[in-house]
Amino acid sequence: MADIESARTAFERFDQNGDGRITAAEYKSAMAQLGDPYVTETVAQAVINAHDGNGDGELTFDEFWASQNKGLNRTGPAGAGPARRAGGPREADRAVRGAAPGAQDSGAAG
Repeated sequence: MADIESARTAFERFDQNGDGRITAAEYKSAMAQLGDPYVTETVAQAVINAHDGNGDGELTFDEFWASQNKGLNRTGPAGAGPARRAGGPREADRAVRGAAPGAQDSGAAG
């Protein structure tokens, strides 16, 4: 399970304007800064939509935190779940801890 302080740090890295919400544009920009310039805004929106609990097209910290902890009992150890392979918000937590972004991606269309 991710710790909340690391998740908050990761969230703040993605929430570039500090409004408490991650947009697709912010996600795309943060991923480029983390070394993955191939994430398009369309892909970023799809990742956000997969974890967007209220359907507003943006990711709040609560939604981000839930995505960090979702399915850990079903998918085994960190890094094994489908959200990791897809480069979801968990990618931010890995980046904060020094792991290379996209290290477990199977290849994303750009």
